Amino acid sequence: GQQDRAIADLTEAIKRNDDSSGLYYDRAQAHLAKAGLIDPNMAFSAANLMYGSGYPEAQKAAVEQAIADLTQVIKLNPNGYEPSLSRGALYS
Repeated sequence: GQQDRAIADLTEAIKRNDDSSGLYYDRAQAHLAKAGLIDPNMAFSAANLMYGSGYPEAQKAAVEQAIADLTQVIKLNPNGYEPSLSRGALYS
């Protein structure tokens, strides 16, 4: 679907420009949208993240990928608060 294409395109873009925090952030959003954890039509933020006590097995891989991408965003842009907030929400 659309999220699969977005993930593939963003992965290719990251290969060419691995210091762009925006690309990692967008790929994290695509992983979460694919898993049904965010509405792909809304801006990505911890406020619209659909989380609860644990994730079903089908969503765990997407959550782990999103956490890895958000961790990279934080490394590249340590002054931004939204990636840390979103990653924290995923851990809860």
